[in-house]
Amino acid sequence: MSHLPLPSPLVSLEWLADHLGDQRLVVVDASTSATNPVTGMPMGAHDAYLITGHIPGAVYADTADSFREPGAPFPPARPGLERLEQVLRALGIDNTSTVVIYDSAFGQWAARVWWILRAAGLDRVALLNGGLSGWRQAGHPEERGDTEPRLAGELTLRERDGWWATTADVRRILDGAAGVSVEVAVNNDSEATLVCGLTASDPGGAQPHHETTLVCGLSGQAFAGNPGDPRSGHIPGSVNIPFESLLEVPSRHLLSGAALDRYPAAIDPRRPVITYCEHGILATGVAFALRLRGHRDVAVYDGSLAAWRANPLAPLTQLAANLPH
Repeated sequence: MSHLPLPSPLVSLEWLADHLGDQRLVVVDASTSATNPVTGMPMGAHDAYLITGHIPGAVYADTADSFREPGAPFPPARPGLERLEQVLRALGIDNTSTVVIYDSAFGQWAARVWWILRAAGLDRVALLNGGLSGWRQAGHPEERGDTEPRLAGELTLRERDGWWATTADVRRILDGAAGVSVEVAVNNDSEATLVCGLTASDPGGAQPHHETTLVCGLSGQAFAGNPGDPRSGHIPGSVNIPFESLLEVPSRHLLSGAALDRYPAAIDPRRPVITYCEHGILATGVAFALRLRGHRDVAVYDGSLAAWRANPLAPLTQLAANLPH
């Protein structure tokens, strides 16, 4: 049986509607939370999948639990290949599958699963543009109840190089920019300016002189930091690309590549990019957008700020305009 090709890593609602029922297609609901449409109260994502409905034929993935490595110090750390193979086979995914992923939020959880699958060597994987919200707004059909996954055949996974970054990778970037270890720099005011790449007259996130661009996917407020919390803010020298700035409201469609044009340091194909956020979720959404635009050297810092802050000497910086005078 021939494979079902994808037109893009980001497929339209119409494309999915036209291909529902194709035996080569596995649609994955990667939602992690939901709101009861009657009461407006929060409800479990699996309950919402069963009761309020999902895209016909979609299988439910317990994303926050299944797509992480148990016991990892900074959850939700990506699962190892052995665990991932078990999770994917349970969803009916094998070497013949074409996979389309969506969620009921803004696409960040679907992007997380997309990144994990692509980093593990799977090629025919796409996000649904607009997600479940867009599907509903377009008036496409839904179904309730559970979907029994198909029986999976052989599945071969292999870790792709360059898709994940570690704390050590980020430390090397900052060490190279400062010409001194970050532990030394954070305790020396004159060298700390070098590490940050920021001055009081330059609050916008100037880049230090190194080859790799650090991109923070948090909101502008979180990036700026809280003056009352010295461990808030961002890794020195980072560019801020809030994930929500890449979405069209209210459709939740990912904006075209032009939305990234205001961030020249991040889209320069000559400069590798490492994205991060708080726990590595929004970071995958930004990384997906960069890959979609054509940037091929993008990695996600999986532990993100949760892992970075674990070292009390690891530097963080706040925007100068946000600091107390």
